[in-house]
Amino acid sequence: MVQQKLIKKTKKLIRDPKLFFKDSKLFNKISLNKFPINIKGNSITDNSSFIKPFKQEPSIIGSIQINNNKLIFDYIDKQVKNSTNGFSTLFMYREEKQSLLIHKPYINLILKNRNFISFKDKSLYFLINKTINNEDIVYSESEIYTLFKENQILRSNKLQDFRNIVELNPLSIESILLKNSNPNLKLIYIVDNKESLDFITNYKKEIDVLIYFDKLNTSYISNIPRIVSFSNSQSFINVFKTVLIDTSYKIDSNFFIPVLCNTDNLDNLDKYNEMTKINGLIDLNYKLKNYTNFEDIILDEDTIINNFLLKENIYSLYKDQIFKSKTQKDFKELLLHCLKEGVFFEKI
Repeated sequence: MVQQKLIKKTKKLIRDPKLFFKDSKLFNKISLNKFPINIKGNSITDNSSFIKPFKQEPSIIGSIQINNNKLIFDYIDKQVKNSTNGFSTLFMYREEKQSLLIHKPYINLILKNRNFISFKDKSLYFLINKTINNEDIVYSESEIYTLFKENQILRSNKLQDFRNIVELNPLSIESILLKNSNPNLKLIYIVDNKESLDFITNYKKEIDVLIYFDKLNTSYISNIPRIVSFSNSQSFINVFKTVLIDTSYKIDSNFFIPVLCNTDNLDNLDKYNEMTKINGLIDLNYKLKNYTNFEDIILDEDTIINNFLLKENIYSLYKDQIFKSKTQKDFKELLLHCLKEGVFFEKI
């Protein structure tokens, strides 16, 4: 009897290994809590041999890759539920087998915190990145634009209901291409190794938030609006939650907050607060010259920013850069970044 049972189980293991382990009593007893994420060297790793299976399969919207200098986006046309008031997040990961998402320790942590609004099934979606690492290839802005315009799915704004794109240890530019499909998308990178950190230095202007493992040397990383660190699994999940709250839409009051203000009382501020399409107020002193564009005006040494205000939801995105800004040059760089990201300003 025992021998027959063993033969049946062996056949089942050969026929369907996934189902075998899923039905295994030993497997179902194993809890993620018994295998905490540990920091080893310069990366965060999961030391578990077995991982608890999903209670519910994650919502995968397709795959993306760059092959022979062409972007291939296999998109599953799923409706992103918009009932989370702008908290919908697209998480990109590299994995050969879709069913083995759980082998990523970060995703394990996220799935353990499903009570958080941004990690619920209706908020969190996954995209498989199939590109073979091409970190040695540096794309120019024109090359990125060419890849973007040649892809009909990106141009059709299929990702309009997403608010955040998150990628773990990026080594290729697919997430940047996705971000370019919608000005409301925020790009968040999670980095725990030097290879990915070196890679993103080529695309700092595209990044909204960098979350990095604090053992990494980030002294050469700058001009990213928000840079935050984590030291262990708990600090990672806390930082990640805070970032997603800050980058997601706000549905309550949303007033202007001064970034740089040389006036005690601004006229008509209540009127400006009621404007829903204006997210920034700017007051510049500049001289009339042969400027070719607005950027030249801002960067001119004679131009002075007198007053600079942002709506609360925008302010929260850039607060780390705001706190670090001390000089006119710093505030000018912040202003240019806001303009590039599509923030609408009203001259005051």
